[in-house]
This record gives sequence, structure tokens and C-alpha cells, in this order.
Amino acid sequence: MAPVHVRLADDEKEVVFENLKLLESLGFEIDEMGFGSIAIRQVPDGIDEADVGNAISEIAYSLQNKRKISE
Repeated sequence: MAPVHVRLADDEKEVVFENLKLLESLGFEIDEMGFGSIAIRQVPDGIDEADVGNAISEIAYSLQNKRKISE
């Protein structure tokens, strides 16, 4: 798959990289690109390339809420 560049809010990007090992274990390959962007180089089976941006935003949102609940 060609890298998909996704722009995230700072808090979304932070939670993605705080949970990078978890995301990698699920099949994601994500690199930081700077200026609020990430490059997604690989996704788990079942996620369509066209949905990558939405999927990672939803995952970041879920991780943020879990983090806030446990704090």
C-alpha cells in the first residue's frame, strides 16, 4: 500500500504515538511526518485504504476516552 498521509489534532497524534506498540500489534505501521501529520504505511486486513484516515481518527478518539476514564 502507498503511504496514506493523515492530519491529526495534536492530542490525537499524541495518543496514537503513546499507543504505537498496541497499534503495531494490530497491524498498523505508522510514522510521524511533522506538522500534525502521520504516514500510515500498513493497516490491518479489513480496513479499506480509503477509510484509513477515518479509522485512525476513530481509534485515537477511543484511546483518548479510555485514557481520560482511567486517569
